[in-house]
Amino acid sequence: MAELAIFKKAYKYLKDHNLPSKMLSCSLRLGPVVNGSNRIWHLEEKAGAAVVVTCPPVFIEQVLFMPGVEKIAFKKTVF
Repeated sequence: MAELAIFKKAYKYLKDHNLPSKMLSCSLRLGPVVNGSNRIWHLEEKAGAAVVVTCPPVFIEQVLFMPGVEKIAFKKTVF
């Protein structure tokens, strides 16, 4: 989860200093498993951020067919 911490810190720095940019979040992966449910922290933790996201086909397939997929709801948060 170090990737998320570094990403958030860099995003905040760019925003706080009013630097025009667009960050790239790539090679997303499923995980971690929390209380027996698969989470998608690479997406969940970046919801609402002005970023470009690339997803490998395997990731898209995993998300589409994971148990509980109908419960996924991304809500904009203060990033």
